[in-house]
Amino acid sequence: MSDHDDPIENTAASYKIHVLLGMPRAGTTFLYHQLKSHPQLHLPFRRKTNYHAVHHTKSLAFLYEHFKDKSPEQLALDTDTLSFLNDAAYDRFVEFDQRFGHIGKVILVVRDPASWSYSLYRQIASFIRHVPSFADYLNDGYVLVEDGGEVFFHFYDGKLQERIEQIERDFKDRLLLLPYSMIARDPKAFLRLIENFLEVAHHAYGDEKLGRKINAANRTNNRILTNFLRQPWIISILKFLPRRFVFKAREAYDLFVSKQVEPGSPKSSPDKEQLQLARKYYERDMAFFDELEARLNAQL
Repeated sequence: MSDHDDPIENTAASYKIHVLLGMPRAGTTFLYHQLKSHPQLHLPFRRKTNYHAVHHTKSLAFLYEHFKDKSPEQLALDTDTLSFLNDAAYDRFVEFDQRFGHIGKVILVVRDPASWSYSLYRQIASFIRHVPSFADYLNDGYVLVEDGGEVFFHFYDGKLQERIEQIERDFKDRLLLLPYSMIARDPKAFLRLIENFLEVAHHAYGDEKLGRKINAANRTNNRILTNFLRQPWIISILKFLPRRFVFKAREAYDLFVSKQVEPGSPKSSPDKEQLQLARKYYERDMAFFDELEARLNAQL
């Protein structure tokens, strides 16, 4: 009998989990650090449960264990960027919603394909020593290793449009689409839109935190420390530590590495040659995104 036949599937929880589906490199770490302070929201001690991409053979008990300290008045909110990236993980995410009805509302922050792809590539290069060239990364895709599992993704030109339109069809009025550019333009209003969508009260996040740039693409991670902290056995230990301590440690780590900028690299503008390559590669998706962003901004 598989884990998905376990009777606990039907009794693990009576509440839905709302999901920040991505895109990765589109403010999800910023949102995690802001929204975890909201008294009506409960976020996992880990930023992502990676349930549908890596741990999908485990029972629902594994997923809901991440929300065991949630009070009845709080909403559960997970981050699941791997399900945005990986086709099989996204299919499992949708099947999970259709089969069990445990997915609530879905939030998707969209970013232009060129800067998004280069930002994700730079992030990977910050903690992996040997990475392919950016051109090979675009053409061949990449295999991420998360929680000991391999997660492949490849966004050819047109794939981003396919994924976003697929999410719109699958979740309809349960989906909130937001432009990434709004975070820099008006982070407080951005958070208000999410609060309104989730139907929770407006929270005072603190102006000093709203301007922080966390998880920047041009940071330099301590690769040894980063890979150490990504080990499954370390993650298993963390769940036994006080929740507040883990949150504080995670925030301190993200703020520390965001200040470590690669020597000789621009602080705010990515490499122009690589961006030009990405814009040429994603010609169709760039046109789609321009129209989408204009539509979203007109609705705000």
